[in-house]
Amino acid sequence: MDITELLKKEHQEVSGLFEQFFGGGTITRLVKRVVGARPPRRKAVAARICDALTMHTRLEEEIFYPDVRATGDQQLNKLVDESEREHAGVKEKIAKAETLLDDEALGETMSAMQSDVDHHVREEETEMFPLLHNVASDHRLQELGRRYAAAKRALKGGRSAARSRSAGKARKAAGAARRQASRTTAKRGRKRATAPVRNTSGSRKRKTSSRAKSTASASRQRRTRPRSTKRARAGRGR
Repeated sequence: MDITELLKKEHQEVSGLFEQFFGGGTITRLVKRVVGARPPRRKAVAARICDALTMHTRLEEEIFYPDVRATGDQQLNKLVDESEREHAGVKEKIAKAETLLDDEALGETMSAMQSDVDHHVREEETEMFPLLHNVASDHRLQELGRRYAAAKRALKGGRSAARSRSAGKARKAAGAARRQASRTTAKRGRKRATAPVRNTSGSRKRKTSSRAKSTASASRQRRTRPRSTKRARAGRGR
């Protein structure tokens, strides 16, 4: 497949995603905007649109546009300059859409994004592509299409690997957190198991010994009191 057919296919895919986001045709879109669509689904579709456009603009700038410039055609160079400016505007809206939580604001941003993309697609398909076919051979366009497709596969593979690494790191972090929590729980259990038990029997012994001493002292005092009393009585008798 030559590069222009490949890009047209991507344009159609993105157009289909925009239709999903807004709910289909013109009448359906109007109804959806009035009664409201499902925000979670809209956000998921918006994410797919942003991902597709991010990859599309990157590959065009890295693979397609340099080759178009290499033709040396001045009109094509001007079209590439304009396309790159349009890409910058789309990228700004992608960055904004990725941070929006409010569904109404997201809808407004995606609507503006669709308008920019539609304008960009019309210029490429009605002006750039026909002119490119006039100055470049079919073989060259086929080869460029193969390079573009290979770069796209590599980019997708890199993204998948990055997501897998991210998921792996998340799983490792969760496992480490669980292990730490388990160690903390076990440590607390060991502390409770080895905590010293209060020796109440010793306390009872000390209390008993103290009472015994008090009783013995009182007994001695009672034994000594009668003698003093007898002496006092004897003295009064005299």
